[in-house]
Amino acid sequence: MLNNLHTFDTLDIFVLLLYVTGGLLLCRKFSDQKHIYLQIIPYLIVILHLLSTILFYFFVVDSIGDAKGYYLSAANPNSFGENGFTSNGFVESILYPFINYLDFSFFSASLLFSFISLSSFILLYNLAINLLKGFWSPWLFCLLLPSMHFWTAAVGKDALVFFGVTLLFYNYLNKKSIFYYLIASFFIGFTRFYILSLLGIGIGVAIVLLSNQITFAYKVFFTVIFTTLGFFVMPIFLQSISINEISNISKQSEIIINANMEGGGAVDLQGSNLVIKWFSYIFRPFIFEANSSQMLIAGFENLFWLVIFWKIWLGIKYRKFLPKRRTLLFWVCIISIFTVTLPSSFILSNFGISSRQKIMIVPLMLYLLFESLLAEKLKKSSYNQIVN
Repeated sequence: MLNNLHTFDTLDIFVLLLYVTGGLLLCRKFSDQKHIYLQIIPYLIVILHLLSTILFYFFVVDSIGDAKGYYLSAANPNSFGENGFTSNGFVESILYPFINYLDFSFFSASLLFSFISLSSFILLYNLAINLLKGFWSPWLFCLLLPSMHFWTAAVGKDALVFFGVTLLFYNYLNKKSIFYYLIASFFIGFTRFYILSLLGIGIGVAIVLLSNQITFAYKVFFTVIFTTLGFFVMPIFLQSISINEISNISKQSEIIINANMEGGGAVDLQGSNLVIKWFSYIFRPFIFEANSSQMLIAGFENLFWLVIFWKIWLGIKYRKFLPKRRTLLFWVCIISIFTVTLPSSFILSNFGISSRQKIMIVPLMLYLLFESLLAEKLKKSSYNQIVN
């Protein structure tokens, strides 16, 4: 089975053809769009994602990486359920039948997870053009930022969480049944349960603070429920970052920060306040901090994320122009971004790790971006109607 790390045979060619065929079928959904760019971008997404998959495969196959570790662990015929069925065990459980019964190589396994995240990008693109009412916007090119594709194209938890979070938004905006919410929650919860819980806390905070449709008594009830949830989630989150006791959080978090300092992408944030740590987690490295081609690409992308946050800020100013049904969702996303990223930003001080970790909030940020663009457009339309 170890030889299957480098194998490329007839089965791999077949899986690759299935991948390309599936990608083309996903793109056909947009063939009726009026603007030529709206038809082309899905194909560019497929091409970029496939190239990212191949690049990541060669990046990790002869080195040490989580993706290869998942594959080798699942390749053991006696390994099913050995590491449980959540977190790393969930990834290995998905891989197990494909490797042991279908004889998937590491390359085919990479294509499997890559197609899951590719479906997420197509769902996000569909949401974007629906929010923009089918009008062309250069901001749609944000879906081609390479780091997003690189980190979600590999065997691992990032592709699964990315898919689950994207599916949650797709379900809400398309009024899907509870069954589809359960599928999304299944992928998030079994991969990173604390992320599902932190999203739940974000939703709860938004409902308590902003909803005018529930009484004060229910707000108190929800406050108690989500506060209790927070107490249950905290130990799970601490365990996920290797902190076992709350009493030792300061000492152990310092050990983890020092461990993250190892490597070319490290930055010393000890002693910095939480605002600086959060800003660094989301927007760094800057271009002038890059010491590798990968960090340089991330630096350029972070400039885009800074501008995107500015557009989201404008969206907050113009939120009254949004459809009422989505106003609460708008605030849920903003609050959830902070509930999900603040705990990790307290610990992570390595640009490489943070670039990968923040992928899980990309669906939230992209939704907020395109909703903000819509709000700005509606504001201008309202102004023009008044003038005319």
